[in-house]
Amino acid sequence: MKIIIIFNVKGFFFITIFLISFELFSQDAIVYMPAKTFVTIGSGAILHVNGNLILGSQNDTTVSFIQEDLSRVIVTDTAIVERGMLGCNCSWNYHYVSSPIGDGNRNSFKSKVYYYLENHGSIFMDYGWRAMAANTSLIPGNGFSVLQLTDTTLQFKAFDGDSINQGNYSVPISCSNVPAYLRYKGYNLIGNPYPSLIDWELVTIPANVRDEVYTLNSVNENYAVYKQGGLTINKGWRYIPPMQGFFVKVDNLNLTTNFNFSNSIRVHDTIGFWKKRQNLNYLKIIATQQDLYDETIIDFSDESQLIFESKDAYKLKSNSAGLPQIYTKSEDGIELCINSIPFPTVRQKIDLFFESNSAGSFRIKPSYENSDPFLEVFLEDRLEAKIMDFSQADSYQFQYNITDRKDRFVLHFSTDNHADPIFDENINLYFSDGKLFLSNQSSDSHIQLKLFDLTGRVLFQSTYNQIGMISIDQQLPNAVYIAKIQSKSLQKNFKLTNIQ
Repeated sequence: MKIIIIFNVKGFFFITIFLISFELFSQDAIVYMPAKTFVTIGSGAILHVNGNLILGSQNDTTVSFIQEDLSRVIVTDTAIVERGMLGCNCSWNYHYVSSPIGDGNRNSFKSKVYYYLENHGSIFMDYGWRAMAANTSLIPGNGFSVLQLTDTTLQFKAFDGDSINQGNYSVPISCSNVPAYLRYKGYNLIGNPYPSLIDWELVTIPANVRDEVYTLNSVNENYAVYKQGGLTINKGWRYIPPMQGFFVKVDNLNLTTNFNFSNSIRVHDTIGFWKKRQNLNYLKIIATQQDLYDETIIDFSDESQLIFESKDAYKLKSNSAGLPQIYTKSEDGIELCINSIPFPTVRQKIDLFFESNSAGSFRIKPSYENSDPFLEVFLEDRLEAKIMDFSQADSYQFQYNITDRKDRFVLHFSTDNHADPIFDENINLYFSDGKLFLSNQSSDSHIQLKLFDLTGRVLFQSTYNQIGMISIDQQLPNAVYIAKIQSKSLQKNFKLTNIQ
């Protein structure tokens, strides 16, 4: 007789087994635990199933299953751990996965499966992928990539309940002895070896390994980033789902170390404590094209430096079709998705880089959710000779061609309500790279400009009878200036700061 036991619940449900032994001895029993069920086998307890145990999945959600120390799961037939994967209407759709059982095998998958070689991917990440051969064992803690175009459910089958992963796992990671300028050196694809969530804030990061984690968003093939302390890019999450593969980065050349997983980092719920920063002050910049998007963060901290440091996070680019990629650089030229800099006391600027593998119409917009309320932000478009005041408009739309310069944009920050750039909708005056520019996008072709120092002395004056971008040929030292602009539509005095 077959007995099917289903924990039939809606929403999230917690089950804890504290008994010394919870036994299901009916012949050919099936114990099915559906997705969004959180199961804990308490210390010293035994779950004994005389038949099959199935940890189910629905769409891309799973069971979260934790065995505490000294507990056991005994299954007389098969223990099955499921991982759902959503397909897409596209030519490629990859999912980073890790095996939740000790005796996993590549033959569990009908789709193409790839592993990643750090030393081959240093020049360009696509060079690091290798097809996984049939009958390859899936080592707990290692990550791999599965190509899946349609909705499916992976099944990891173990013929011994004790093969469901628990305990400690150590995975070797490395950075090859390659030229230091290679952008993608040191990236290692590993993964959550447990059928439960792990909390990245509880993970002990090895020396010389970055504390950010990169997971792949299979919807748009972009990288989501979470950095210990709370900064997150592209919906990165501190709680890494069961069986989720991810990249970590070793930062020192010619170094091999171990990344360690332990029972202490496993969690069910997502209500935890922040062990580091709580008072975050950062500006998030978002680039979009329809449903595709990418984000970068300018993190303001008085203890930060302008050169690359531990508070920053590397930019890991995606080559998904049409996906915008936006990032900044440290002063020493490192591409960053998180750039930690000192909070501007008056005015500061930083180059903003943009690229995509497809031309089209894109938008850039800021998110002020965690930024200082007195921070003013301006976006300069070098190509179009425009400046956008984000206090006056919520986004900037532009046309992009793949031949455009990557450093097309400049972010200007100000905490002084009278600092430049100050402008009306059509006539702008600003410094960029030490040069003074007048941008006239109005219908008025007659503009008078006077520039004064702080003593009121006139440094120069001129009349401009043209529309468009005007470069003003004056050698001006770093200083604060007063400008006066007069036209048919505008008469205004304001302050300009030249900082190179």
